[in-house]
Amino acid sequence: MGTDESILDIIPNASRKKGWFKQQTWNLVFTNRRMIAALLTDQAVKAEAASAAQAAQAQRADALERMWSTALAGVNLHKKYLSMPVDQILAENPENFSVELSQIESVKTAAGEMAQAGKWDTDTLTIRTASDKMEFQLGLRSLSASEATTILRPIIRNRVR
Repeated sequence: MGTDESILDIIPNASRKKGWFKQQTWNLVFTNRRMIAALLTDQAVKAEAASAAQAAQAQRADALERMWSTALAGVNLHKKYLSMPVDQILAENPENFSVELSQIESVKTAAGEMAQAGKWDTDTLTIRTASDKMEFQLGLRSLSASEATTILRPIIRNRVR
C-alpha cells in the first residue's frame, strides 16, 4: 500500500477460536486504512522471552526481576508494531490478514458476565464484514470491552456499538 498509511492504535492479545479446542492470539493493528490481524506465535513469544532474559542479565537484574521480565515478554510484544512498516506487519506471518476499514460493517464489544460456578466470562469483540464475522475474546492480557470501544470509536466511528 502507500506511505500514507499510519498506525492509529492496537488491541493486543485478542484470542480467537480455531477449531473446537484451539485458540490463537492476535494483535489487532488499526491504521487509518485497515485493520491488520497479526498472529502471536509461540516462537515469537519464546524469542521475546529470551531477549528479555538476556537484557535483564546484562543489566545485572536479580533472579526475581529476570523471572518477571521473561514472564511478561509476550504481553508487551504488540508494541513492536508501533515502529514497523504496515506491510511488514502483514508479511510477518502467512496467517496474518487485513480488512479495509470501509469493509467493516459493524463492531460490537461486550463486557463479560458472571457464568456458572462463580467464574467470569471474558469480554468480547465482534467485527462484522459482508463476508465474515470475527469474534475475539479480550482476556487478562488484552483490553476491556470499554477500552476497545474507546480505541475503535474514533477509527470506525458510528459502526461501533
